Amino acid sequence: MKKFQITAGILAVISIVLIGVFSLILNSLAGKLDSQRVCERWASDGTRYAQISAFISPYAGFDDSFADRSLTSSLDNALTTASITPANEDASLYTYAYSSETNVSLSYQSPETGQTVKSGVNAATLGVGGDFFIFHPLKLLSGQYFDATDTILNDLIIIDENIAWQFFGSYDVAGYELMVNGRRCFISGVCEVDENYSKFYGDGGRIFMSYSLLKELNGDELPITCYELCIPNPVSGFALDILNKNLGVDESEVELVENSDRFTNSALLERLTTFSERSVRQKLVSYPYWENTAVMLTDSAALLFIFKLVPAIVLVLLLAAEIVIAYVNRAKIFRFVADHGRDIFREYKYKRDSRPPKAPKPPKSPKPPKPDKQKRVMKKKTNDSTAADSTSTSISDSADTDSISSGGAALDKDKQHDTTSLV
Repeated sequence: MKKFQITAGILAVISIVLIGVFSLILNSLAGKLDSQRVCERWASDGTRYAQISAFISPYAGFDDSFADRSLTSSLDNALTTASITPANEDASLYTYAYSSETNVSLSYQSPETGQTVKSGVNAATLGVGGDFFIFHPLKLLSGQYFDATDTILNDLIIIDENIAWQFFGSYDVAGYELMVNGRRCFISGVCEVDENYSKFYGDGGRIFMSYSLLKELNGDELPITCYELCIPNPVSGFALDILNKNLGVDESEVELVENSDRFTNSALLERLTTFSERSVRQKLVSYPYWENTAVMLTDSAALLFIFKLVPAIVLVLLLAAEIVIAYVNRAKIFRFVADHGRDIFREYKYKRDSRPPKAPKPPKSPKPPKPDKQKRVMKKKTNDSTAADSTSTSISDSADTDSISSGGAALDKDKQHDTTSLV
């Protein structure tokens, strides 16, 4: 029994350590991708939010007019019906972004001569709309973001470091011109290629421009293939249900993913149980580079979750074994506890009875008067003594006066007697 308890204790300590270590590793993986942590950046008032991604078939006909107007109105109505309102009129309860990807041809003309210096370079291009840079905060090496919602001044683009080096041999090229499918565009900034996404990012370079501009360059035909939403989620599944009901796309042409839930224990456990089905995809949807990276990272997290799950199962089994052993030996345990408690009580009683009686407390001595009070008492006594002396002196003086008066009267009487005798 004692050996079993020692072994169980060692196993329990090892299991707890393993659970802690792999929990830290999983938390590190969950925080690795900025594109999966929009809720942390958007929710500042403590409201519970969810991040939902919809990957849409290009044949579904989902475009910017529906995303910016119809869907936005439907989401506002759904939140109002659920009594979820912003703190003030200017505040927004949710944010969204959308994108579509295609290839473009790049060329560069010398500003001095106007001649084409480099041409025929193809690059993957993302047309973005909404608050895309909130969902995907690109790391800029120079320049700044452009306003993806501006459909008039939409000739600004962001190029990555690969294209900047290929055309200009430098990253500090904000404000330079670049021809995209024959259209003159201005470089707003240069972004770094995030190594976390490098596996699916592509090697040929990438451009980011507004969806409206890419739609113009593509002959006004550009279906949105990715819609992302960060919205309040007071109860689990609320945000996912709202988007599913208002997206306006058939279920066979869209795949919904709750990004904010993908690294939780329940989601990872579910992923393990359906791991063999991951290779079969029946929907005609395409995934952007950040989603492919997130899927790969989630699969890795699911495998690492096994090393967290096994020690947890060991802990549960050890606890169950201890409960069974305690139940089987309940009579012995009860007797042990009773005997031990009785011994403790007897020891306490013995110490209490053998304790010597307490000595009586000495009588409290009167407190000496405070200095000021003592002075007042002494002054009063002095005044009383002075008054008494004055009274005594007055009485003595009166007595002496009376004595003198009586003596004078007696002398006058003797003189009168003598005169009478002579006569």
